[in-house]
Amino acid sequence: MKNKLLPLFFILASYSAYSQVGIGTTMPDPSSQLEVVANDKGVLIPRIQLKNITDASTIANGNVNSLLVFNTATAADIKPGYYYWYDNKWNRIVIAGEIESNKGTVIYNAVTKEFVFVDDSGTNQPLDFGSSVKKHETITTLTNNNDGTYTYLNETGENPVTINVVGDVANNFESIINNPAVTNVLNTFVTKSEGTVSFNSTTNEFTYTDASGATKVVNISEIVKGNETITTLTNNNDGTYTYLK
Repeated sequence: MKNKLLPLFFILASYSAYSQVGIGTTMPDPSSQLEVVANDKGVLIPRIQLKNITDASTIANGNVNSLLVFNTATAADIKPGYYYWYDNKWNRIVIAGEIESNKGTVIYNAVTKEFVFVDDSGTNQPLDFGSSVKKHETITTLTNNNDGTYTYLNETGENPVTINVVGDVANNFESIINNPAVTNVLNTFVTKSEGTVSFNSTTNEFTYTDASGATKVVNISEIVKGNETITTLTNNNDGTYTYLK
């Protein structure tokens, strides 16, 4: 009897020492605890009827994180499919066809580099930001006509507006004469020597006459031009714009 039990002992001992299990193979991969090999069969996961998403009583001996089952029941918060237990609830393994895009959201496709808007019906609507920007942007030019006026033109080229700098100077004389840029120029003459200053509203010029009778003309329009900044922004029709001051 002892001779019969001894070989059985060695067999069981060797099986215990060999911690990996192979089904369909005698050499399971060293990285696996269990390897199943088959050419025409699959692994059948236990089919369980779960009661709800937090069902902790159907599985004997309690639920353990990563426990996998195939649920066959349909309940208020679960439906048939694969579920795994994690964070005190059953989590469904979903497929791409079951994922619904949230309505009213914008999705960015990193492959096509495009934005898509999901409308109320769940339909994807491509968003063309380039066209939207071009439709609502305003590119303007301000051109010096070299006669004391400037022409403002919008992107459409319609309804140009003429800005009369000389006229504005005459109409806004009080504001201009109190402008620091203007008063600083006048003070260089008034504070350094004796004399008089007169203004010609026709030519928009100040004339300073010193004690000896010599005159110095100060043109307000030239002062304004020298201190203002005129810029243009031109559409190059290739997605770029040229800024010129």
